[in-house]
Amino acid sequence: DVYKRQGHVDARARARELVSEGARIVISAGGSGTFKAVLAGCIEGGIPLDELRLGFLRKGSADLIGKVLRIPDELSAAVAAIVDGIEQDRRLRADVIAVDMVDHLGATQTRHMVGFGGLGIFGAVPRFTEARWVKYYKGVIGSLAGDYGPFYTGLALATAWWYWLRLRGRVVTLVLELDGEAIEPDRWTAIIVVGGDLGPDFPIGRGAPFSSATLRVVGLRDRGFRVALGQLRAARSGAIFEEPERYDCLIRDVRSLDVHPAGPASGAGQPFLVNVDGLARHSHGPVRFSVSGHVELILGP
Repeated sequence: DVYKRQGHVDARARARELVSEGARIVISAGGSGTFKAVLAGCIEGGIPLDELRLGFLRKGSADLIGKVLRIPDELSAAVAAIVDGIEQDRRLRADVIAVDMVDHLGATQTRHMVGFGGLGIFGAVPRFTEARWVKYYKGVIGSLAGDYGPFYTGLALATAWWYWLRLRGRVVTLVLELDGEAIEPDRWTAIIVVGGDLGPDFPIGRGAPFSSATLRVVGLRDRGFRVALGQLRAARSGAIFEEPERYDCLIRDVRSLDVHPAGPASGAGQPFLVNVDGLARHSHGPVRFSVSGHVELILGP
């Protein structure tokens, strides 16, 4: 059966209903935000995730997960690839990352994702790629600059916006805890969390398995705007893995990452943006990334 839904909230609710009614193979048709909503709905359906198989019919920009799953762009070829993957029982076992954040009332809210997330500049990117007004230019940029045109446009705008906040004293100094080990408080230009190797288009996850119950954490310390440009270029090319000290970056594979403001003088109390697989969320307190389980994703040929 095929169901058309308006927005992520509706897609999440329908996925929850389908799983509760006995569905065990669910296909998401959209971008990473739609996939995340369907995944969340399946989790809320109340059955173990390893009983499910999820498919990803690529309709958004970039769609890193869709490319990893070897799903073509063209609709009929994509459907054929997914059907063949179901018949041949090809699947990729992937960790599900839980992201715990604090809402404006002080309550902890948990989101789930498969892919990548982050804070700092990476936390702000969805502000410029997923807002309603952005939809008007995403198609134009995508047609002119390819799948990643909208993402890199959003990255450039997010970088300028983040440094504007920094000049106004509104950037929060953060403490990172990697498997409970605290890193010296600092201002971080970007903190990127990846749950697996998303291919050559996103080299930060290079060599990271999808089902290791660990996270790849890459942190770029704030050393000024010009240095930030070099850091982001190195992250895009993968050069940070060769010379992490040169780019003043932290690279660790861990089971959990906790991020919290360093103290009253650091801007604590100010909300900061968290990127949850392409969607922006505000956290008014500590953020925790950890692996909460795994899911079977349908692989193309």
